[in-house]
Amino acid sequence: MPYQTRSVAELLIWHVARQGDFPVSSVDLYRRDVVVRRVSIVASKNQRIEKRAPIREFSDKAMRRLIHTAKNCDADFPSMLTLTYPNQFPMDGIKVKRHFKSFAKAYRETFDSRCLWWLEFQRRGAPHFHLLSEEDLASNDGGLVTVERRRKLNRGSQEFQTNLQCANWLACRWFNIVGSKDPKHLRAGTAWEVVRSQEGAWVYAASHAGKRKQKTPPEGFENVGRYWGVIGKLNVELVGSLQVTAEDIFNVYGPGALSREGKIKKYLYDAAEKFSFDMPF
Repeated sequence: MPYQTRSVAELLIWHVARQGDFPVSSVDLYRRDVVVRRVSIVASKNQRIEKRAPIREFSDKAMRRLIHTAKNCDADFPSMLTLTYPNQFPMDGIKVKRHFKSFAKAYRETFDSRCLWWLEFQRRGAPHFHLLSEEDLASNDGGLVTVERRRKLNRGSQEFQTNLQCANWLACRWFNIVGSKDPKHLRAGTAWEVVRSQEGAWVYAASHAGKRKQKTPPEGFENVGRYWGVIGKLNVELVGSLQVTAEDIFNVYGPGALSREGKIKKYLYDAAEKFSFDMPF
């Protein structure tokens, strides 16, 4: 009989017998997420802990952590940066991250703000970076201006707002860091634009995190390293936490707390506005 037609009690017994992850330890409420945490098994002192292997791909776990940080950290992101390479680009992640580390240092020395960044690969195989920034371009000298994005084949041009002083600093700094000698790269190798809404910032991060093709390094690219990180320190805000069991969750959320595979949903998306710590657990 399909689990959707079973009672809550039957679902709970079946779930515990099949999954073995009872009890749930807590329900944590963040800025925009409710996270269900299960009891973890801690390795004993005599148990061998394997050394972490080099990063070779953008895993599902890394994707979830990036989205979770973007949605629930203690920062709002009114602007976004993009860094790309010229026609000639390195095929070694160590050199790419060395360039990015130099940029991050220059950014922190110039701007008193934090960033959340992630790495992607363009269709031509070149690595490029997206950064959500705390920097409010409207508050910088010169204010905002509206410019036109480059016209692309079969696509109309779009307008966006930026601060020319900040945009020019970004273009020159990245141009010098990567050692580019291409004038076209100086003009179009970077972008720093205003984010239209705070919600749009983390939605943008979530949409890009799910683009698996853009996270796949081209053939011959070595030492890809980390796919995302921060400039400065971003803290994920925990609003509150409640100790519960799997049975408590089923009693409140019903069968909706169970996935098709019979697992308790770890992330109850869009539940932050519905969840209350006054619920009758």
